[in-house]
Amino acid sequence: MKSLPEARRHADDLLVYDNTPNGKGHRLVARFIAAELVKTTHSAPEWLKNVFGPELRSETNQQEKPSPGR
Repeated sequence: MKSLPEARRHADDLLVYDNTPNGKGHRLVARFIAAELVKTTHSAPEWLKNVFGPELRSETNQQEKPSPGR
């Protein structure tokens, strides 16, 4: 977990999976391309938010809010 932020800076494409024992199996929870967050799951696990900090928290909050006018 400690090395994920550093790996993100060096990877061309980083896929992060969650396999915590919750009965869902493994699932893609985030994708980074060239160190930039391009996709995250609608329900990001807390450990992912803790590892990637405010950037991920703000991204997941933006995805959960409905767009104005819709």
